[in-house]
Amino acid sequence: MAIGISPCPPFVKPNSVPGVLWDGNTAAWYKHNDPVAGVIKDGANRVSFWLDKMGYSIGPELVNQVAWYTAAYWDTFDANWSQVGNTLSSNGNNGVVQKNGFWAVGSTYKITYTVIVIAGTMEAPFDGVTLSGQSSIVSETKTYYYTPGAVNVRVTSIVFNGTITALSIKQVTGNHLLQATAASQPLWSAANGVLFDGVNDLMKATAFALVQPEMIYLVIRQITWGINRAFCDGNAVANRMVVYQNNASPEIDILIVAPVCPNINLILNTLSIVKVLFNGANSFSQVNLTAQSLGNVGVGDGNGFTLGGRYDGAAANYCNIEVKEIIIRRTADNAATQAAIYNYLKSANAVP
Repeated sequence: MAIGISPCPPFVKPNSVPGVLWDGNTAAWYKHNDPVAGVIKDGANRVSFWLDKMGYSIGPELVNQVAWYTAAYWDTFDANWSQVGNTLSSNGNNGVVQKNGFWAVGSTYKITYTVIVIAGTMEAPFDGVTLSGQSSIVSETKTYYYTPGAVNVRVTSIVFNGTITALSIKQVTGNHLLQATAASQPLWSAANGVLFDGVNDLMKATAFALVQPEMIYLVIRQITWGINRAFCDGNAVANRMVVYQNNASPEIDILIVAPVCPNINLILNTLSIVKVLFNGANSFSQVNLTAQSLGNVGVGDGNGFTLGGRYDGAAANYCNIEVKEIIIRRTADNAATQAAIYNYLKSANAVP
């Protein structure tokens, strides 16, 4: 008796994510509730990093657990620090250890370490946050992401008695959005996404290759409207890629030099999918499945991405928006691809 064997069903990525996103044309992908590459936030839900889900990968360990804790490893290792096993220890006086040329400026690193504070204050070795001593031993394990602005790594103590151990540093690839200044960090919510206050909240990626045609899908809520308030932009004055509020509520336009593709379909305080294409004379803006607004955006390339305002953080251009997911593509997607991405975003984010 022959036994019938049904063919295996085709592989479907989780949450019905369209496979086309892995075609090599997705420049960045930000998803606020992704369990692996979502956001990095503090106890008050302020977001310092929004990780690029598409480019996210973690490199090898950069800390040699034998050499790192020895005086010979460091270019500066003053007498106030000592090495005990795989631990750096401070004797309570001001001191600095420094390794020259360790960081690649503009790259992102995942850092984990444990600090035990017995007395005094230590400037945390990478993020500049101070830890104050208590009457009893305080032990804190920190894990966070860091994008250095200088090549030297420093550990500084201020009348500090304590130790640093269990250190791990790994480089992380991807076009991540970051904001190091706490006062300018947007707020995360599991239900609603990442909230930009329209006052000074801004996130920006290190420059990356992004030239026309550039297509952006945003799952966004336009909370309030204000003239010249920017949802997003490119990397610099020579790299504009602006989606912004213009003329009168609730209009949004796109811009490199002059505004085009005016669209009045983004209802205030309503979660929607905004889709824009920067592609010369073939540019458009679209809200959900309403008609596309066509125009000629001209010549220019974003070469990066800024969210919540203008590339330079100009005060007049911060925008009050809430964002759940963003997909940035290096291509003019055809109608079938646009539909597949739209349907995924609508389903995954409960867009009405």
